[in-house]
Amino acid sequence: MLASQTNAEFILPRLISAFHEAYPAVNVELTTVNSREAWANRAEADLVFLENSQNVLKPPAEWQQDHLIETEIVLIARPDHPLAQQDVVALDVLREETIVWREEGSGIREHALNALHQQGIFPEVHYALSGLSAVRDAVRYGLGVAFASALVSPHQQQDLAVIRLCPAIPHTLSMVYRTPGSTALEAFVHKTHELLMGYKSA
Repeated sequence: MLASQTNAEFILPRLISAFHEAYPAVNVELTTVNSREAWANRAEADLVFLENSQNVLKPPAEWQQDHLIETEIVLIARPDHPLAQQDVVALDVLREETIVWREEGSGIREHALNALHQQGIFPEVHYALSGLSAVRDAVRYGLGVAFASALVSPHQQQDLAVIRLCPAIPHTLSMVYRTPGSTALEAFVHKTHELLMGYKSA
């Protein structure tokens, strides 16, 4: 199994735990990369969790794509940052901000850059860090603001302000899996839908 970092952080720990409880004899191996790498290396796995990008809008015939969570991308900042005093900020405001970016291939980076380009904003990428934790720590240390999934948990947003964006940047978490699949794969897919049904109706 391959997964983008956002999926690995927000979905898969609880999902793998629930699957193990139901099927304790089945082994699960997870490799975490970014969305572009996950899709590029799909030949190594039967199941890929990623954030939608142009590269995965039409998967090959032998792969099935299911959307799992429709959410949005938000801005994170230190509590003492001027933007932290606002509940919502316009994307245009970010022209003057230093942004800490994820590495190339990150779904969040691709979505955020596309949204900024649509507003006529073409930021220079001064800082690009691999991984969600590194980006959050860079924000905590005052390097700048950053984009993150709105699914950020209270524990992960400790010492950070979470600010919504206008216009909103949609963000979709999906799974793409081989068809037909093994019995174990079909069971994992079923457990995924069962566990995430609440997110779909939220």
